[in-house]
Amino acid sequence: MQSNGKIRIAIQKSGRLSEESISLLGQMGLRFETYQDRLFAPCRDMPIDVLFLRDDDIPEYVQDGVADLGIVGSNVLDERMVRVERLLPLDFGFCSLCLAVPERGGYESVEDLNGKRIATSYPETLRRFLLERRVEAEIVVLGGCVEIAPALKVADAICDLVSTGSTLRTHGLTILETVARCQAVLFGRQDPPEDSSPLKKGATAGLSSSAGRNPRGNTAGQASSGTRTLGNRREESRELIQRLLLRAQAVQEARKYRYVMFNAPADAVDSIKNLLPGCKSPTIVPLADPGFIAVHAMVLEETFWEVVEKLRDRGASDILVTPVEKFMR
Repeated sequence: MQSNGKIRIAIQKSGRLSEESISLLGQMGLRFETYQDRLFAPCRDMPIDVLFLRDDDIPEYVQDGVADLGIVGSNVLDERMVRVERLLPLDFGFCSLCLAVPERGGYESVEDLNGKRIATSYPETLRRFLLERRVEAEIVVLGGCVEIAPALKVADAICDLVSTGSTLRTHGLTILETVARCQAVLFGRQDPPEDSSPLKKGATAGLSSSAGRNPRGNTAGQASSGTRTLGNRREESRELIQRLLLRAQAVQEARKYRYVMFNAPADAVDSIKNLLPGCKSPTIVPLADPGFIAVHAMVLEETFWEVVEKLRDRGASDILVTPVEKFMR
């Protein structure tokens, strides 16, 4: 399959973040094909390739420059400790990395785990947490099915991701303490220093070695041209990444709001404006009936019902509410 792109975005091939990552890219205007076992997809309308990978591999792919952007849970970045730049928390894939113990184990605090064994798939994150809390415990590294470790006497406690807690309850475990709160993150690779580029080093060497040569020799000229080409590619990639970041922010910001339209008595306009600051102020349009106005405004989702109830108390009627797809400030 032909590569399309100046940049590559790596997302989870399958798992809890896969569907929402694909949905986010679609809302950002990227059009590409997805189906089972696909590992690579060029976008139809932008010079971008999408890579479908194991989430544990994505940080290294981005760090090493194989991919330019990635989407994984912040827990994966915390564990892998790679040199990348976190660009934007994405407000989905929420969970917590928690220490959990048997319900009847008699544990009351993290300090009670001194000298105990803790099973986890996140040993580095757990090691840093225990060091910070000055707890000495043996870390038992497991690749999965961590919840069953206490029942099998493999460990006394576990440190694992928790969403609803239902799996813990099924295995007779309870949360002792939260180690980290996690969500999906958009991240990118850190640009290397300008003078660390192999091509740029070659250009410098070419310029030095050209001293004393025939002035018509073109070694330095070729190296300089190569450096400019690499610089242009980097600049184009940075501009494209900034465009994608703006789109991701617009999608994310839109999720916080609802667009509300309604009719109201004209003499209630001042009290209604106080309820609806919106972005700057609500849009108010006079109706054919001189005693009424139409109002359009953005309302935060988290306060939506309280605001609507107060609007009705002030005479608002015919209230229409729609979701907001994108919102750029």
